[in-house]
Amino acid sequence: MMKNAALVCGSTRGIGLALLKSLARSDQYKQVFATYRSQEGLATIEALHGTTPTPIVPLPLDVNNESSIHEMTLALSSKTPALDLCINAIGVLSGDNSGPERRLEDVQAAAVLQALQTNAIASLLITKGLKESLMASPSPVFVGLSAKVGSIEDNHLGGWYSYRASKAALNMILKNLAIELKRLNRHTVVMAIHPGTTETDLTRPFLESAKKKYTIHSADETAENILKLVNQAASKTHNGRFWSWDGSEIPW
Repeated sequence: MMKNAALVCGSTRGIGLALLKSLARSDQYKQVFATYRSQEGLATIEALHGTTPTPIVPLPLDVNNESSIHEMTLALSSKTPALDLCINAIGVLSGDNSGPERRLEDVQAAAVLQALQTNAIASLLITKGLKESLMASPSPVFVGLSAKVGSIEDNHLGGWYSYRASKAALNMILKNLAIELKRLNRHTVVMAIHPGTTETDLTRPFLESAKKKYTIHSADETAENILKLVNQAASKTHNGRFWSWDGSEIPW
């Protein structure tokens, strides 16, 4: 049975764009919503119109603006009776376009706060606005793209203060959401997913060194891995857990 709708937040480049294309090319949903921040992003989405069997509905969104989040969720709620899948693919390494902090001297409060807003608080506010739409689905799934470096137990190297802290905060938010939303709809699944090292604009400066330790995936490969986990969510106990792209579980 075809589901009502899916939403990809941050769908105009990298992993988000690959997820949008994959979802819109499948026959699982009646429509796929895609958020954009700029006119350039809107043009990227509009270029896909007519190339996919599933209609794509663009929605403006600035996750650093609470009013924008509220307006996006209201617009979506008015266009579909239920939201079956939401994937938030929006993220930054650190605020103000600065690089990840390697030592205490690099830390700036404004950058830390911006990373927390974009990487963690945004998912909380998006889910708050979409609560009724998600709970109207027979089996809603919410996915936050986290990162293995957000695991407190797995942290053996230190550094990257803003990014690690914001992803750890995201993980706690997702765990909380998993508990609360499960009470309202027992078929709910909320997951944190580490997408793996993926070739995107965000990771490109670090890929040379990363190749020595990790498998590098294209954005399309990563999208396939994420959606495989999403499709398995209904048949496994995925709710409130932290998953790696390969299906292994990561400690919080």
